[in-house]
Amino acid sequence: MNKYFGLIKATNDPILRYIALHLIDNYETSKQYFSKSGKRNHNTACELLNRWLDQKKSFFTHVEKCTENVKSWDKYITPIWNKLSDDKTGRWCKREEHYSKTFNIPNKLLPPTCYKHVSNNYNCTQPLYKYIKITENKCKNIEEYCSKCEKNNFFQLLEPIFKTNAPKTRPINDTADTLSLPQAQISCEECSSSIYTTALSVCVSFFGTLFILLFLYKVIQTF
Repeated sequence: MNKYFGLIKATNDPILRYIALHLIDNYETSKQYFSKSGKRNHNTACELLNRWLDQKKSFFTHVEKCTENVKSWDKYITPIWNKLSDDKTGRWCKREEHYSKTFNIPNKLLPPTCYKHVSNNYNCTQPLYKYIKITENKCKNIEEYCSKCEKNNFFQLLEPIFKTNAPKTRPINDTADTLSLPQAQISCEECSSSIYTTALSVCVSFFGTLFILLFLYKVIQTF
């Protein structure tokens, strides 16, 4: 069993690992009953093992109608059988498929995922579709405002807070983990910044509240 660990560990599907473990165990246990020619004809042990694996393949691949599952089977299970039957000097069993796709399953009964199981190294990430749509909408607004600025020639160049003599561009293949250098930016006088709008709103609210409190304080003092 130890010499097959590499092939078993390479199998990233839990069901295929289960089948691989049982295939190795069943083959090694039945090897003493195989013929030296390796043929399944007139050899019950070899015929039963082939038929057992046909049934497992039929189940896993949905009678070979699930393309991705067939690829996984050929990638992980087939090499294990080939390695098991590699030594043909003694008793061995040749792989011959007869029942892996004889059963008829209507296409309407096939699930959308085709029973493609989650592998051990599956990486689940949140889809970015809705964020892409939000970004696209904002980009349209930004493009509209910038077109107005460009039309009225309101663009002005903003210098970085601090200057440096280092080059402003880096080669594409440069992977050094350094901070990007400050670049000259463009602003538009017509497009007011949301920072100033927010600051103005906060100041108005603060002084308005302070005025009301002072007014109430004076009213209370008069009584």
